[in-house]
Amino acid sequence: MSQFPQDLDAEFQPVGERQMSGLAIGSIVCSLVCCVPGLPAIGALLGIASAVTISSNPQRKGMGLAIAAIIIGASITALQAWGGYQLYQFGQRLVDSIEEAPRQVFEPVNANDPDAFRDAFHGPGATASDDEVQAFIEAVQDRYGAYRSHQLDDTRGAAQPGMGDESFVQAYVVEFEHATVEADVEIIMADPNTGQFVFKPGAVRIIDPDRDDLEFPPGGYQPAGAATP
Repeated sequence: MSQFPQDLDAEFQPVGERQMSGLAIGSIVCSLVCCVPGLPAIGALLGIASAVTISSNPQRKGMGLAIAAIIIGASITALQAWGGYQLYQFGQRLVDSIEEAPRQVFEPVNANDPDAFRDAFHGPGATASDDEVQAFIEAVQDRYGAYRSHQLDDTRGAAQPGMGDESFVQAYVVEFEHATVEADVEIIMADPNTGQFVFKPGAVRIIDPDRDDLEFPPGGYQPAGAATP
């Protein structure tokens, strides 16, 4: 007489409904919150952890959410890292241009090198005539001698470039061989026609209360703190 296996009833017992993994839900939520730096990366890591947990526990579901969290979190993290790097590069170039602008302008004056002087500028200064360049170089050398050093002039207000500004004007104190004077340098961040970042001087003015101010290119400077048209 045949006998049914003792565990037959157990084999036909209804299986309980699989439960959604809370870890998978948390991972996709974190991955989608792209406005918080680092949170998508946490979402991707939680997605990996939830995928491992689900694969080893048949009573859990949510593998699709876990995989989506990994892909979305990793993609957004990569974009955030790229954006952060670009922002850092922009900030570094801005700081360098502010610190070095007078040196870029006046060292070619010391060398009496019209071509290098023109190359220091972007815009009208870069295409100024030989007579305009030579006149400025000779005037600086005759009045003040050789360029020595410079520093930011915080007494006249620090430059505060606004969002969307293509240029701004920074105030300096410049030390020459025979005098220390105030000077303004317009720094062009982006070419108004192409939108490309340039970070080069656009114009310079040496403020001379005893004689006429020296400007290059002629009429091309803006007073410190003024908006560039």
